[in-house]
Amino acid sequence: MAVDSQLTQGDTKYTTRKAFEFETPEGVRTVVMGCGTWADVQDAVKALEGGLLLPKGDYSLLVWADGDGVSEFCGPSKASRVYLEHYANGSGAQAALGALKMGASAARAVEVASEIDVSTGGPVVVFDTKVRRFTKPRTRRRSGLS
Repeated sequence: MAVDSQLTQGDTKYTTRKAFEFETPEGVRTVVMGCGTWADVQDAVKALEGGLLLPKGDYSLLVWADGDGVSEFCGPSKASRVYLEHYANGSGAQAALGALKMGASAARAVEVASEIDVSTGGPVVVFDTKVRRFTKPRTRRRSGLS
């Protein structure tokens, strides 16, 4: 799983951490990466962290729960398990999906999206679901996707 760090509001761009890690009230280690209206993302993450119902809002969350895989929440709807080989959301999703289909890593796909989509950018944050930890993305290559 990978996410950019750019928050865009109109013509203004901010850098912020869009990945969250916490334990649920049941003790399940959880990692969340979000996009959408930032206040709505933050409210939804707080609800997940507290074991509460998700609020209404304009957001999409990719959620990794230890032992349960990756799910997506689009607003307060029920979680959808992500079984697809390649998956992306947010404003740069189409560019990232193209890069993933051509063999790029999740981190590189976010970098490709940031080269195409003006609302995607900033440092890339990577959580490796296989080793269950945040990792540093490999440095950007000047050409190619891998």
